[in-house]
Amino acid sequence: MENISEIPQRRGRPRIAIPETAISRRTALNRHYAMRAFEVLGIAELVEDGDDTYLWLFTRRGPKWTILTELGRIEDESAMQMFAVHICRDELSTQQAVATIRRGRVGRATPDADQLASAIMVTVNAYLERYPRTGAEMVSTALDAVWDALADRW
Repeated sequence: MENISEIPQRRGRPRIAIPETAISRRTALNRHYAMRAFEVLGIAELVEDGDDTYLWLFTRRGPKWTILTELGRIEDESAMQMFAVHICRDELSTQQAVATIRRGRVGRATPDADQLASAIMVTVNAYLERYPRTGAEMVSTALDAVWDALADRW
């Protein structure tokens, strides 16, 4: 029997093996949605037939899981196919594809004045937190300057 002092101690936190079955609820849902997209789009059959309609959703490292997960969240199957074709045709980045799908799924494809006002308020509030001595007159002047700069666009 060895003494505790004779066992070499490793530095740092001890390594633990997490079994594959120990996944979070979110991971399980994401897998479910990605597999739903696989089934609805018929990717397995298309690959077997040599059809490259959705080829862009795959890289050398494997499927683009984030995009497939977002596609799988779309309830309407024809809309899912339309989004998938658009994403593959335009070769959108993952970030662009997810944003496009979410806008379509949530229904915010058109500009919204309340949403813009909320985004401006978040930015102004963050600035006021960083510079608490900022006065109302300075905020008003800054918003006027933004308006003048944007007025040239229209």
